[in-house]
Amino acid sequence: GRALSLAGRHGEAVKMLEDSEVYAESIQFRAMHTLSLAWLADAHLRAGRVAHAMTTIDRALQATRTRGQRAAEAEVFLALAASHALGERPDLEAARTATQQAISLADDLGARPLVARGHLILGHLSRQAGASEEARNHFTLAAGMFTHMSMDYWLAQVEAQGTLDHLFEALRAGHGVALPFADLLTSNPYAILIAGVEEAK
Repeated sequence: GRALSLAGRHGEAVKMLEDSEVYAESIQFRAMHTLSLAWLADAHLRAGRVAHAMTTIDRALQATRTRGQRAAEAEVFLALAASHALGERPDLEAARTATQQAISLADDLGARPLVARGHLILGHLSRQAGASEEARNHFTLAAGMFTHMSMDYWLAQVEAQGTLDHLFEALRAGHGVALPFADLLTSNPYAILIAGVEEAK
């Protein structure tokens, strides 16, 4: 269900996640309950069903308090942040607070993928608020972390936020990361490839 959601097959994702939740409840398998609810909430958001997402997030938060599943709680806060950021009147401050809660939880647990996703969301929120430099800083930090962890799907989400030129330069300068063949993907690869060439034979 989660994979379907990230692949953009939202209707199928919601149905599979809902069916798996019902089945897990029928056999009283609750180890993944909170995480499944967080993924279901995220799938609802991606499908544009904000009201359904908020209801699911409320259930997930109640489950985390009952079972103390802190990593899943961080996932729930990321979904909560996204829900606050959507709609005609987004609450960016509430979204930022939820994201920072997720990052704090994830950092305590050493869950670097969740920390990186938190910075990706903060980048979006900063951009919505008009803080372009702050947004770039968060995107660059997220990109560096995703690159080190080989999280290609999430790295692509960062790349979609600005020019590849800026991303590559920020990764080189701030994180010492040089992506293979990055020069061929910039907006003007020809100029880079012939830099320093005085004569062609």
